[in-house]
Order: sequence, then C-alpha cells, then structure tokens
Amino acid sequence: WNDPKPGDFEAFKAAMADHPDARVLVQCQANYRASAFAYLYRVAVEGVSERTARRDLEKVWKPEGRWGRYIDSILD
Repeated sequence: WNDPKPGDFEAFKAAMADHPDARVLVQCQANYRASAFAYLYRVAVEGVSERTARRDLEKVWKPEGRWGRYIDSILD
C-alpha cells in the first residue's frame, strides 16, 4: 500500500468484473487501498459523482500525499 501503481487499480477493476452480480467485501490492512479503490471504482465505473463518492470516502479517510496524488492520476 505504500507504492500504488496504475496497474493496481486496473487489476481491481478486472477482479470486480469477474463478479458483476455479487456483493464484494473490499478490505485492506491499512485501509488506504480498499478505500481508494472503492472510491475510484464508484466514480470511474459506476458513474457515481465525484462529490458523492468523495463525501463517502472522507467519512473513513482523507487521502493525502501519495494516495491523494494516486487518486488524482487515475481520475485525470
């Protein structure tokens, strides 16, 4: 979780696509990856507005530094 790569989110999307009708628990020991990927998936794949998804994300964690930059790079 200390060095997220663009391919990590692509792998997450692929894993989610393998289970389109399932409820999926997304978990991470440090919470960064799970929260960031769930947020990105909601915005990039499900079409949830960034504002709504960000509000939900920030109830759990406010990304900054490396993870903030990572999220921004995926959404650009």
